[in-house]
Amino acid sequence: MKVMTAAEEEEAQERREAEVEFVTSAYSPEEAWITTTTDSATGSATAKGNNNPKTKTQIHRVLLLPNDNGKVIITTKVELIITMPLYYPIDETCTLLVEATIVPDGSSSGSNGGEQPKSTATERMTARKNVLDAIPRL
Repeated sequence: MKVMTAAEEEEAQERREAEVEFVTSAYSPEEAWITTTTDSATGSATAKGNNNPKTKTQIHRVLLLPNDNGKVIITTKVELIITMPLYYPIDETCTLLVEATIVPDGSSSGSNGGEQPKSTATERMTARKNVLDAIPRL
């Protein structure tokens, strides 16, 4: 990674902030939210999270992926975590880091006093297949 000038760092910060503003205005807090992580060498993050050029911004986005298996429509909840590196998008070598996690379904209260039943191996395999099938459509 090249060393960036103060002006380039400021531009990168402004562009990351613009992306964060877009996400927070386009989605509800249940659909998408922002977190920040700070490089341990630079100290703690600020409340807004973007005033420190060593702060990495993460966008969390929840997707509900429907899949009709012929008998019933199965919906799988997936959380995407998109990390914007420190000098993204100015430095072309900085790419977005994307992670995906299948989120256990917590939307139904169940019949056991609100506790969620443990998912079976078949349910976990079905959820994973649903996510893999949805990737080309994303």
